[in-house]
Amino acid sequence: MTNNKLHFVTVLLIVAAALNLQNAVALQESDRDRNRDAWQRPAEVFDALAVKTGHRVADIGCGFGYFTFRLAARVGNEGKVYAVDIDPKAIEKVRQRKEREKLEQVEPVLGEGNDPHLPAGLDSVLIVDTYHEFRGWNLMMQAVIRALKPGGRLVIIDGEGPAGRPRTEYHRLHTIPAELVREEVISNGFVFKDARPGFYDAEYGKQMYFLVFEKPELKSSSECAFYSANTQSGCRLALCFQRYLSTGRSFIPAYKNGRPTLLWNPPTGKVGDC
Repeated sequence: MTNNKLHFVTVLLIVAAALNLQNAVALQESDRDRNRDAWQRPAEVFDALAVKTGHRVADIGCGFGYFTFRLAARVGNEGKVYAVDIDPKAIEKVRQRKEREKLEQVEPVLGEGNDPHLPAGLDSVLIVDTYHEFRGWNLMMQAVIRALKPGGRLVIIDGEGPAGRPRTEYHRLHTIPAELVREEVISNGFVFKDARPGFYDAEYGKQMYFLVFEKPELKSSSECAFYSANTQSGCRLALCFQRYLSTGRSFIPAYKNGRPTLLWNPPTGKVGDC
């Protein structure tokens, strides 16, 4: 068999496997999940994440796996989907379906409120209708940015909430303002890319926004990228993140005397200078 014919046959086998997996997804789901495709537009979400065959992605707040198993079809057998949730019952449901469908690329992960337990080297992370639940949002975003490769994408989809409420109230409302999410995520080292057309869940009467972020690729001060705002101080803070994120130490970004600092231990107030 010639190389061209062999390549053609290989492509056909990959396409057939993907179609079989998509059919299996449809058979395993509730009517709500099947109907959800029409308004949730998963293909658009995956395009925003720039997901490709062989990629390693995380679905934080995976629930019973609506996005997880669609991502599994997208990344294929050579990729990996880390399905993260803090609910053991949700993780068990995902695990059972993974085993039933023999999907080795799906990896259920029982996370914690302040730590999703992500591996390093991820290509993208998806957080749908879950960010408003985070009590330790800074710690969660620090874990995400550590896990992502430089240039990796983060997509957050959540319900539009009323502005000006106490931050701790949004998990009760199950919504959170998009602008507040942008501020918090950017403050943890991400670059905001764009806001795409959102979604409307008619069953729950919930309007959802669609935000795309990226982990900056910064190598030196001379190659400083735009970071949150095109300012010298913003650039210094981004470089500071790059220098210290790999340590795995917990911190909250802050400014002191006009200079970016890293607050290593918020309870004690100890501050490490960039």
